Parts: sequence; structure tokens; C-alpha cells
Amino acid sequence: TEQSADEVNTAIADAVENGKTINLTDDKGRRIVVPAGSLGYAIIGSETKHAVGFGNL
Repeated sequence: TEQSADEVNTAIADAVENGKTINLTDDKGRRIVVPAGSLGYAIIGSETKHAVGFGNL
């Protein structure tokens, strides 16, 4: 995403606290929507590009 680390952190914290979805837009304009309850962890503010995956446990 082109959003700042603080913006992403705020979006995630709000979604987790209020049981909402995390809504982000990637650097190609695609929308990413993740139910907060499905989030295992997030790497925020890293200079290295990381792949993100979600799975069922």
C-alpha cells in the first residue's frame, strides 16, 4: 500500500477493536479487504516487500 505505516496501523487497530474488516488499497489500486478476526499478524513499515497469505487453522 502507499499508505503510511501510521495509517495502516490505525486501520488495523480500529478494525480489530471494533470487529470490522481491514480495508486497504495496494500500490496498483486493488482493494484488499480482510476480516479483522482472520488476521494473524501484520508487518507494518518494512522496507522489504513481503507476500501475505491467509489460511484456515
